[in-house]
Amino acid sequence: MINILTDGGKELAQYPLDIYKKWVTRFFTFVIPFGCVNYLPLMFVLDRVEGSSVLLYMLSPLFGIVFIVPCVLLWNYGVRHYLSTGS
Repeated sequence: MINILTDGGKELAQYPLDIYKKWVTRFFTFVIPFGCVNYLPLMFVLDRVEGSSVLLYMLSPLFGIVFIVPCVLLWNYGVRHYLSTGS
């Protein structure tokens, strides 16, 4: 499962999100924000923003930054509670 989200997400981020189904686009925009890192800001820079969601496109890199906070906390929790086998 982790491999799907890491390597699959890396592969997914190489293509525009518009080619995927709507649920995939929403998942990788709001749950795991791969789209917030490259696709949405690029759409804003290229002036291909549709509707009144200009602010969403412009501020989307901040969603990625907000997403990293729980990830770092979870990582630190795991490192603190890691028990080596000792071998």
